[in-house]
Formats: sequence, C-alpha cells, structure tokens
Amino acid sequence: MNNMDVMKSNLNKAMIKNQRKAIFISAIILWVPLTGFLIYSTQRPLVSTMFYHANIQFRAGNEDSYDDIFRNSLEHILDMYADHPQWKWTLECQGLLLEMAYYDYHDIFIKIQLQNQRGQLELICPQYSHALALAYPYKDFAESIAYNFDLVENFLNLSISNVMLLQEGQWLPAFPMIKHLGIDTMMVSRDQLSYQNYYPNKPVLEYSYEGISAHVIPINMLPTFEGGVYHHNIIFSDSERANTGGLDNPTPGIDFEFNPEKQANLLAKHEELERKGNIWMSMSDWRNYCIERGDVETMDRFMPESHWIPENNQNIRWMSWGIGETQDSIMLARNYYTRQRIQIGQVMLERAYSYLTPSQRSQYEDQLLAALKHLWMAEVTDTTGLAPRNYEFVYGINHTRDAQTIVNDVIQDLRDLVPNWTNQIQVDTYQRKVLTEAIDFTNSSTLESPVTVDNLAQKYGFGFSVEYLHDDLHPYNISFTNHSMTVRLQDSTHNFTFEKIYMDFTGPYGFLVDNTQPTLPLLGSENFTACNLERSSQYIRFHDNWENIHYTPSLADNYTVGLTRSDYTNKAMIGDDFYTVPLPICNGLIYNDEQGYAIITNNTVGHIAVTWEEGQVFYYEKETIYNAHYEFILYRGPLEQAHLLASLINTYPILEVK
Repeated sequence: MNNMDVMKSNLNKAMIKNQRKAIFISAIILWVPLTGFLIYSTQRPLVSTMFYHANIQFRAGNEDSYDDIFRNSLEHILDMYADHPQWKWTLECQGLLLEMAYYDYHDIFIKIQLQNQRGQLELICPQYSHALALAYPYKDFAESIAYNFDLVENFLNLSISNVMLLQEGQWLPAFPMIKHLGIDTMMVSRDQLSYQNYYPNKPVLEYSYEGISAHVIPINMLPTFEGGVYHHNIIFSDSERANTGGLDNPTPGIDFEFNPEKQANLLAKHEELERKGNIWMSMSDWRNYCIERGDVETMDRFMPESHWIPENNQNIRWMSWGIGETQDSIMLARNYYTRQRIQIGQVMLERAYSYLTPSQRSQYEDQLLAALKHLWMAEVTDTTGLAPRNYEFVYGINHTRDAQTIVNDVIQDLRDLVPNWTNQIQVDTYQRKVLTEAIDFTNSSTLESPVTVDNLAQKYGFGFSVEYLHDDLHPYNISFTNHSMTVRLQDSTHNFTFEKIYMDFTGPYGFLVDNTQPTLPLLGSENFTACNLERSSQYIRFHDNWENIHYTPSLADNYTVGLTRSDYTNKAMIGDDFYTVPLPICNGLIYNDEQGYAIITNNTVGHIAVTWEEGQVFYYEKETIYNAHYEFILYRGPLEQAHLLASLINTYPILEVK
C-alpha cells in the first residue's frame, strides 16, 4: 500500500470507530434523538498538517545567526521527528539553506535527506532564496525555481513538493504560469482571501490563470472542521522561534538560543495528539486527500498580489515602508538595475556562442549563474520592509555589488572577443539581440517643448500633488520633461511620445545610495535637525477617476488584467474609505481605463508599490532616512502600447552598452 492508501485506511477505521461509538451511545440514551449525531460530529478523526518556515536569511548578513539556526533550532526539530518516524511534517525553506547544510552542516543534511527520502519530511522549497517574488517579473522567479529544482533534486538528491508557500505568505495570482517548472499548488492564508471579500467553503480550490489550471490551499490559522475531519496546523510560523529564545534564556547577542522548555512543549503537543489518534499528513497529502473526497470548489475571484497576513498598507509594508535601516525604493531599484545588467550579459553570451570555445562558454555560463545567485540573495524579503537591520541592508548592497562585478567582467570579455562589439552597441533584451548598426538602434530624445504641471493636468486630466513630512526635506531637482522614443520590433516601428516627472527628496542622512555604489559608508545625521530628529516620508499623488484600471500581475509579463476598485472594498473593514489595495506593479504599469493613459514608474530609479483608491493612486515611502528619487513616465495611448512601453522601460529593456 502507498502512503495515501495507508492514510485513507486509517481515516476509514477512525470514522467507523467513531460512528460505532455514536450509535452505541445513542442507543442507550434513547430519549435524545439527536445524541448520536451530535456525538459523532464531535468525534471526527484528527488530522494535522504543519509547515515550519526555516529561513537561513532570517538575519541576513549575520554569520553567527546561521550556525544558531542550524544547531540551536533545526537540528533539534529534526531529531524529534527522527525519534517518531510516523509523524509526517513539512519544512518550508530555501534552496540556499539546503545547499549550506550540504557543505557546512553535513550531519544535519544527512538527517534532512533521510527523512525526506523515506517520505516523512516534505520539503516546500520553490526558490533558491526567500525573494520578494511579487516585486519582480517572471524571469527572476522562474530562473530561481528552475535552478533550485535542479540543485535540490539532481545534486542534493532530495525531492521538492509541488505545493508552494512563499515567505511571509506572498500570494501571486499568476502562479499557474510556473506550473511547467514543477509547482501546481499554492498555499494562502484565509485572512488574505477574506481581506479581498472572498470566503471559500472548501479546503482546496480549483484555480486557473490564462487557461492554465492549478490548485490553491486556503490555510486556517485555527483548527477547523473540513474535509470530513478536524484539521489543524501544528506549526504555522518561523521554526527558529518554535524552540529558541523566550524569557528563560535572554542571552545578549544570540538571536536563536536553544530553549529546552519550548522544545519539550513542542514534543508534548505531538505526543498528546498521537494519544488521541491523530493522523499526520504532509501538505500535498492533505491536498490529494481533499481532491479525492471531492472537497474542491472553483476559485472564481481574482485577487491581486498580497503579502503576509493582510493589514492596512500590507503590501507597502515591504514596498515603501522602511522602518529599519534600509529604504525600500533604493534596495528594490538596485535589484532591478542588477537584473537588467544580468539580462544584458545573458543575451550577449547567447549571441556570442559561435565565437567562443566550449570552455569559454562554460566559464561565462558559470559566471552568470554566480551573478544570478547573488541577485536572488539580494532580493530576499529581509532586506526591505519589516524593520531590517543595517547589516541586512548591507547584505543586499554587497550581493548586488558582487553580481554587477561578475556580469560587467563577462560583458567586457565578450566585447573584446566578438567583432563589431568594441564600438557602441545596444542590447535588445526584449528580442534577445545585440544591435551593432545605428540604423537599428532604439532612439530616445528629450523634446524642446517646455512642460509644466498645468500642461500635464490639461493633457491627462489628473490632479497632481506632492506631500512631505518636513519642510526642510522638500523635493529638489524636480523636472517635467517631454520625450520621444522610436523602437523597431521585428517588422514594425513603434513611436512613443511621453512625459517624465522626476524628483529627488533629501533624507535625514543627506545621502543617496545609488544603483552601482560598491559599499555603504558610515553615515552621520546631516539633516536630522531639519526634521526634529525624526524620519521622513513623502507622498506623490495622481487624483482622477481610478475606478477601473489595468495592471500586469507579477509573473504575467505578457498579460494585463482589468480591475474595478469597488470590487475590492470590504465593507466589514473599519474605516473602509481607507481600505487599502496596494499593487506591486512589477513592470511599473498602472493604466487608467476611463481616461486612456498610463503611469509607469521607472523601476531602476525607485521601485515602490502604488496604492489604488477610487479617486487617486499614490506612491509613498515612510520612515525614510536616505535621499530618495523617483521617476514617472506618463503616456496617453492604447493599453497595448502602454504595456509594451512599460516592458521596454523595465522588464525587457533595450539598453546601450558603451
């Protein structure tokens, strides 16, 4: 019998046993007709699932924390389950953790491998690094998944679940686009579903995007009756916190000190469940069990990307809300710039193959993979949003620096090796070409006609406003300019005329971290007197009728989806006039259906989410400490052309290599 057959047999036995109990008791207590039913309803089988979130980048950049996570937490959890092979469990982690275990903690790796290979331990491990997937296009996520599956399954000899859970519970509505890579199910908390006015009745949902079908598992935080059983998650949080820390051992400087009392409580919880006849399932077991029972319904509501357990400003918590020693627009823009440089190197290597020896090809492929791995590590969620420490910000800066150094060396080598590449060239990452003739180049120019805020208001019909917290930290170097761009794609020429709004804001540190800066210097507080020793913030608003919009969901680079704002206002929310729908705009695009124009952020200048309301869209950053700059491209024209322009600016640009 396979594992599913064994579980079905155990469930059937438990149900029959409980049913007999109910019939026996109800036969005795004849004067209460419903007693049998009531007792049976409370004697349903217990089924547990769990997923420990083990994150080696929990304190990204703190080398000591890596050893603490492995030795003080994960090893003890592995040992507990090793003593009880009948207890199935799920570990959600990144490929980086498994790779580090293999090389640096091989005894722990062997424990992982043993439990995984015998079917006890399910590994939910889609990405190489716990990246902020909703902030970037398909390429970043898909390449990370493809590499990670190859690393974990072919090199480390482990099996990865086809169920996906992303760090902090990110939801990606276009996730079926990566089904061919080995993932066909995504987990999402019911809190996120209810935040979007969606309340499914079944434990598994059938879902499709652009004709590709997949499944969604809504996760309950609390135990619930579903699938004919009493289902609960034992662990739904950071594994590092499950058996470390606490008031009993507050050793300074140790984030994850082993707490034997916590570990004992965790063990006791499992043992008590076992005494009650609990049936242990992995997340994929649970999905398969519910599908076989027919406990599935169609997910008929589109939910935009979301992050973590929803709250007001929930996406912006990771894409505009600095809080710690970082600044989201800077880190995300630097990552975006780095991904564009890597794309240039990849396209140039493809086009240079015939000029290279096999050893040269292999060398440059390895170098570009190394650059990608640095980028994936820089894209980790822990460098943005939820109170990152300075060393976590430096971690992101250092990994993007290393990625850029590697790819710039590859680009220079290829230019030296290939004829006609030593002069000015353009790399077309959209069509994956290297252009050497000026006649084929994409031409961009700044037009002479002056542009003012009044001109923009007259052309586009919106009201434009800028707000900031402290008068002395006002925007400077603000400009409104008119531009044109001509690009030839296949056999057609596309002409774009658009406007740019560019502005800089001074931060309390009076310092700008740019896209290529190699290190983060020690900073003073040059402007803290100008802001009363407080942090800064800024809001850039476009007032108009924004009831109906289009945008591009993350992972769905070639598609747009139309949304109506009133569909996403939950009347149960307190103060629903301010009910927040933030969109990550991975390609920078939001399109106003009523007025027929687009606002496109240049994501290499400043990459932040847009907050969508009926009467405005606005971009803001809170708790900033560094200088900040933003660029908005305004384009009036058809949606298809606006989408193409956003792709050419951000996702797959055509860039000059001097």
